[in-house]
Amino acid sequence: MPRLARCLAVIALVLAGPAAASAQAPGQVEADARLASVRPRLDAALEAARQEQLPMEWLRDKIAEGLSKGVPAPRIAGAVEVVLGRMRTSDAMIRSFRLRGAARRRLLRASVDALSAGAPAEGVERLIRHVRTRGGDAAAARRALVTVAELGERGFSGAAAVESVAEAHRRGGGQAVAELARRARGIRDDAPGGRDRALRGLGRGVGGHVGSGARRGRGVDAPGGRGDHGRRGGGPR
Repeated sequence: MPRLARCLAVIALVLAGPAAASAQAPGQVEADARLASVRPRLDAALEAARQEQLPMEWLRDKIAEGLSKGVPAPRIAGAVEVVLGRMRTSDAMIRSFRLRGAARRRLLRASVDALSAGAPAEGVERLIRHVRTRGGDAAAARRALVTVAELGERGFSGAAAVESVAEAHRRGGGQAVAELARRARGIRDDAPGGRDRALRGLGRGVGGHVGSGARRGRGVDAPGGRGDHGRRGGGPR
């Protein structure tokens, strides 16, 4: 029996090996030797996310992204703290929807991406509140925020993006927001008064100087990267 018990114990350890390695994998990125000087900051941010039930993996994604690009450790720590701040702000703004699980992550992600695109927090909050007062659900709010983030990636200012989406939603709800996103693709660099002014005009339902020549999108965060704007619930930029 003792021999059998030892054999079973060895088998259990072998089988547990991959699971144990998998369980430790998420913590390996912040343990990188290149981050030694900022590890207390990273540990504090990750612990705060854990306690506040915010997606820790979004912070780890930011760390991994910075390491892969050779970004200096202090800048990585700063970017992680910025993402944590945006998650906290977004969590407070979407709390009235009382979401859980994947639905909460999707809306949280869309709000974080809108903030990352440069939209002011007060503008994002007003947009979410407006959608709510118009009877919109979390999915409607997410679509509006996704549009804000996508407009930011196309080179519009975050303020113009959130204001134009809010105006479009006031005029015609989600359908007007979708039309705004479609027509904004054609706003040219030489639009009278600038592209932001043309975008705001489209939000109000006023035709702008549009046509070919839409600008290429841009990254907004350092270390940056494109997000999926809440469509799959992944990590933020």
